Amino acid sequence: MKIFLDTNVLVGAVFSPTGVCFKVIEKVYEEHTIVISVEVLNELGDVLKRKTTLTDQEIAKVIYRHGKLGLVTQKQKKHAVAVRDPDDQIILERVLGEGAEILITGDKDLLDIRAEVKALKIVSPKAFLHTF
Repeated sequence: MKIFLDTNVLVGAVFSPTGVCFKVIEKVYEEHTIVISVEVLNELGDVLKRKTTLTDQEIAKVIYRHGKLGLVTQKQKKHAVAVRDPDDQIILERVLGEGAEILITGDKDLLDIRAEVKALKIVSPKAFLHTF
């Protein structure tokens, strides 16, 4: 199954290497195909730079690892459902463009539209672990 990981899941795994987000990433890497976008990798770097004491080299390694292990997509597919945050709209379009079946996110704006996006399951990290 193709599964798209949102930035907040990747960041959560860095902050808590034994937490839910880390377990999600382990499960997805072992059992599924990871889909990720350039926007997510860029945002990951920005967040880690602002909110951690990691060096630029350590941040680059984290980004490289996720980019190497996942399918990095730039495909885009417009969708009639509008997301409140324009940055999240791009993520939704990347997910749909690549044909991912699941989007794992902690982002409330994306979780709020899950019933409106029939072609995709949008789930929280905790829901993913309990359901899949």
